[in-house]
Amino acid sequence: MHQILIKKVMALIAVPLLFALFGYATFYITLKPAADFSVSLITSMMADALPDFSGEENPLYEDKNLIERNSVPLSEVVIPYIGQHFAQMTLPDIDFTVKVYFGDNDRILRRGTGMYAGSQLPGFKRTTLIAGHSWTVLNSIQHTKVDDTIEIKTNYGLYVYQVYDIVIAPDNFDSYVDLTQDEEDTLVVYTCYPFQRLVGRLSTRYFIYARRISGPDILGGQ
Repeated sequence: MHQILIKKVMALIAVPLLFALFGYATFYITLKPAADFSVSLITSMMADALPDFSGEENPLYEDKNLIERNSVPLSEVVIPYIGQHFAQMTLPDIDFTVKVYFGDNDRILRRGTGMYAGSQLPGFKRTTLIAGHSWTVLNSIQHTKVDDTIEIKTNYGLYVYQVYDIVIAPDNFDSYVDLTQDEEDTLVVYTCYPFQRLVGRLSTRYFIYARRISGPDILGGQ
């Protein structure tokens, strides 16, 4: 009799507890992506409202006319600091222009695109790796096609690249970007994929690969 009573009490406790756990799990799975997106959006809006002294008030980039030339001495190339606006990226085929900052941390990517500091500036015959959020600044690049051109304008030269490949791949740019090659100027622009998805963690990336077709070489940069 005593054991039967214990079993009934345990059942009265266990059944509601199981229902509660099931309800919490359902709530978590259903609403967490939306909550994550809301937090990200609010954080982004707050970051835009706060003053930023990481390069916006002291940009390196100057929108000026450049003399067309085949080479530039290394002494004319100023290495930007993290967070500094140092270039402008334009995709003329889709009528799109965006600022390029040095570095790719969260604060930088809330403001524009960021060049991975472990890659190289244009003109050094290396790989330049630029990232940005797919739901904000880089949403338009989904319309880019092979053979389109991408322009990177810096203070020391205008670099034009031609797109030769577009790849959708897992989130592991080490496997899809060669930062060690030193034979040609290569530009890789990447963002999260799919573009239409605004909630949840996006584990796939959209890579655009382009080769330089014009722009000055950096003398003494090898």
